[in-house]
Amino acid sequence: MKKILFAIALMVAAQFGFAQNLQLHYDFLKDARDPHAAGRGYVTSTVEMFRPDKMGSTFFFIDMDYNSPRGGVSLAYWEISRDQKIGDCPILAHVEYNGGFNQFTSFDNAWLFGASYPFKIKDVSMTVMGAYKAISKQKVNAQFTTTWFTMLAKGKVTIDGFLDLWSEDKTGSSGKKFILLTEPQFWYNFSPKFSAGSEIEVSNNFVFNSDKVEIFPTVAVKWTF
Repeated sequence: MKKILFAIALMVAAQFGFAQNLQLHYDFLKDARDPHAAGRGYVTSTVEMFRPDKMGSTFFFIDMDYNSPRGGVSLAYWEISRDQKIGDCPILAHVEYNGGFNQFTSFDNAWLFGASYPFKIKDVSMTVMGAYKAISKQKVNAQFTTTWFTMLAKGKVTIDGFLDLWSEDKTGSSGKKFILLTEPQFWYNFSPKFSAGSEIEVSNNFVFNSDKVEIFPTVAVKWTF
């Protein structure tokens, strides 16, 4: 439920100048493969915005999980990033902030400083990004991100997603761990504004207390405005 892709935004921006949407996802699997991992079965909302300008583009998203004991917001997380043109260079400077909290604690602030490169392979728009990741109270970390976007069936079907791979300190022990997170999305577009579909979250070392490969599908609706 994250990251309206830079590639998507470039295509939409060419027609409308900006892109933003609201997504509602239901995680319908109750349990992770690891019995120690937290259960699922709740709604997540995502608000995304992308806005280009003459010097580059700005993007942010806000995720909220609704599974507190009273059914309210139990987690809020957001990312905001800026891709900045450098003259006529096809590679863009990338600056990003990640942060949030849940009902028990706040997440460590993370700043990313790197470069991104958008490109196309036939009808698939893609980006790659590499960055130094400065996480609070941690030593050197890095992150690699790739995104993809394409439309099929005369615009009725949208396939998009991202893959993140980053390093961070292990919890409760010394050393580093690598975290993999990818979230491909599949949408059927009933109109230019309303879509329904699914997201499949696949991760390793991302779900709390789990070092297994976890797979969580959702059913979802999206409104673009």
